[in-house]
Formats: sequence, C-alpha cells, structure tokens
Amino acid sequence: MGQVILLLQVFLALLMMVSWTRVVEARPDVRSSDPHAVEGMYEPSISDMQALHADEIGSIPLGNPDSMINDIPGEPLSPEDFSVALNMVHDTIDTNKEPDPIELAGLYEGDIAISDQNELHDMVTGREATQRNAINDMTKRWPNGVIPYVISSSYNSNERATIAMAMKNYQEKTCIRFVPRTYERDYIHIIKGDGCSSSVGRVGGAQAVSLGPGCLYVGIVMHEFMHASGFWHEQSRADRDNFITINTANIQDGMAYNFQKYDWTMIQSLGVDYDLGSIMHYGPYAFAKDRRRPTIIPRTTGAEIGQRRAFSNSDILKLQKLYNCASTTGITEVATETPITGPVTASTCEDNNQYCSQWSTMGECERNPTWMNVNCQKSCKQCGKECPDNSEHCNYWMKNGECQNNAAYMTLFCKKSCGLCHAPSEYTEGQCEDKNRHCKHWADDNQCRSNPNYMLVWCKQSCNKC
Repeated sequence: MGQVILLLQVFLALLMMVSWTRVVEARPDVRSSDPHAVEGMYEPSISDMQALHADEIGSIPLGNPDSMINDIPGEPLSPEDFSVALNMVHDTIDTNKEPDPIELAGLYEGDIAISDQNELHDMVTGREATQRNAINDMTKRWPNGVIPYVISSSYNSNERATIAMAMKNYQEKTCIRFVPRTYERDYIHIIKGDGCSSSVGRVGGAQAVSLGPGCLYVGIVMHEFMHASGFWHEQSRADRDNFITINTANIQDGMAYNFQKYDWTMIQSLGVDYDLGSIMHYGPYAFAKDRRRPTIIPRTTGAEIGQRRAFSNSDILKLQKLYNCASTTGITEVATETPITGPVTASTCEDNNQYCSQWSTMGECERNPTWMNVNCQKSCKQCGKECPDNSEHCNYWMKNGECQNNAAYMTLFCKKSCGLCHAPSEYTEGQCEDKNRHCKHWADDNQCRSNPNYMLVWCKQSCNKC
C-alpha cells in the first residue's frame, strides 16, 4: 500500500512539473526575476491580448474638436500674463490620490487626438506606421523648434497665467519657443474644449490643444504641449516591461488598448533611458476599475509614476535631442528654409483667418486689437500702417524691460517701442553688425531660430551670420 502511495505522489509531482513548464513556456517576456509575478498564476500582458478588430476601431474617439472652428481667438499671452504667472500660487495634482485629468477627454490613450481612422488602425493593431509617427517621422517636428499658437478668448486671467507658466518652463529649460501666430500655416490653437488633449507632433494646418475644465494645471499643460512637440506617453515604449508591470485585471472594460506598447519601428528612445519620473508617464491608477488597486506597478519599490509637476531631467534631454539643441542658446537649424539674405518686404495686406470679416463686424478689432490688427489687417483697416505698436501698454512694457524678457510677444506686437522699425536704407549688404541694442539678449534667447526674418538681417553679429 505504501509503495502505491509513493508512486502516486511521484506521478502527481511529475504532472505538476509538466503543467508548470507549459505555463512558463507560454509566457512571453516574463522574467523569473519579476518581483510582481505571482507564483503559479499568470495574467496576460497587453502584448498577449488579441488586437482590436477593424470593426471595433470605429468606436474609439479620434478627437476633432469642432469648438476650434467656432472659437474666437484672444490676445496672445502678454507680459502681464507672465507677470501674473510668476506671482501666482499654482495648484498641482497628485495622480496617486486624484484621477488624472489626461483621461478626461476620453480619446486614444486618454488625451491623444488622432487625425484619421487609418492612423488609429495602424496604432491599435500594431502595424508599422513609421510615416505616421511624430517621433520617427522628422517632418512632424516643428521647424526650428518654434510652435506658433493662437489662444482662445474664453480663458480668464488666472487660466492664461497657468498656460503662460507652462510656456515659460519650456523657454527656460529647452529650445522650444511658443510664439503668437501670424501668417504661419501650421500652428496650435489652444481651446477650452472637452478635457485635455493634443495631437502628437506637427500634423499640418491648425491643430487643437484642448485645455478644458479640470486641465488648468501647469503640469497638465506641459504634458499636452509635450504631445504637441512630438512625444507619446512614456509607458508606450517597447522596453516598458523591464520597468513596470501592467495589472490587466484592473483595467476598465474596453480600455486595454490604451496600454499598448510599440516597437522601435514606431517610436524611438532618442538614446534616453526609460523614465518612471517623466511628466509623460501614466499614473498608477490609469483607467482603473477599482482605484484601491493600481493598473501600473513600478518594478522599483517606492518609485513615483504619473507626476504632473515639472519636467524630469530625461524629459528635458529628450526635447533637446529631438530638436537638435543640446544647449538652450544653440543656433541649430531643424528645417531647411529659403536663405534670408536681406530685409523681408511687406507682403500684400490681407487677413490670415477666414473669419476676420465676421469678427470685425462683431467688434473684435476694438475689443481685441492686439491680435486682430496683426492677423486681420484688411478687415481692421490696418493696411499701410507699416510698423505700429499694437497695444497701448507697449511703451510701459518697454520701459520695464519686456523687450528682452518677453521677446516673442514684444517683437511682434510692440515693434515700434522695441526698435524694430528700420528704413530700407539702414541695411547694407555685406556689413556685419547689430542694428538693435537688444540683439545680443535676443540671440541668447534663441530668437535667431524663432524670429529669423528679423534677427538674421538686423542682428547678424549676434547670430554669428557674418
């Protein structure tokens, strides 16, 4: 009897070993050192899940906010907005304790606006889409790191200051420059839409960056601007499973596609290590059924993920690498453009927006002269006024140093006060000198990249163009 029991125990042990071997062999990319693996159990990873069928993809919202079409632009962020930003106490959000605002829009991965169903199909089903990805497709970078913007008139003073602070962080830490849009074909339109969202990289024409109710935190604005600059979420990287574990059992029904990862044919690391502390990383409870249990678990004990306070060092490094600007004072061309060899002559007086005439009738030329007089010159009867100040505060701001401190605004809307009005006779071909006392400071602020039409002609010495 004892021998029978012994043989039965051996048989059962062998059977368990065979079963366990089959389980282990069925696990793709699961390492024995995984600190979160539960012995004897296996939760399928996102890569194991069957890709969505084509007929299911149509249910995922793309994100083409019609409010951008009907929105009336407001005055570009002025020196006053940046002053308010510096003196204002900015709230932060903790995604460990509160829902992450980037989920509010209900788009792909929560806050990513996709241009069409074909692009969405490529992203969700894992097909190679190198020509559709802002990271690998260098044509989706913004030329020279300059992002022209229009901002909705619907934001109040504190909301404008929050957006201004986010832009200031980019200006201080990277070579990205947000400049008020005038004639540029490609630009972002900052709107108070439904939730927080952006396209990834430059998609062509006007593209919405939605900063709706619940999104007006400096870190959230920076997150959306980083999408617009050309970055996906950090946990989309191919190597993410070395650093985090996805708890698929706690993901909301139908939301698993938001946790897909992409191989290096679709996104690139730029040679920067995976960053748990990135402002672009999902929080621990992203799309959780039960917020008492995380959907993302860092493999490093105690590591924070999903912070929405500031750039990490890796965020800054990636922006610098993508835009070829290792230092914030470098003058490195991103896009090849027509060489500037002399003063740019004034173009035909025209409107830059199809709704200019309608807005003029509504009184916007008087209500918002700073933006309207530049972008709707014809409708606001500004033709022939070659070099005006477009704000009554220009002279005051000039005296307070704003020609240097806020060059993006002042060199466009306060040209007279900042000395940008030059007669053609002042230009001498072949002569290498600065024609404005602010040239050196502007060059240090990357204006040679962001305002080449002026700087490469009138500030040749400071831009090293002799």
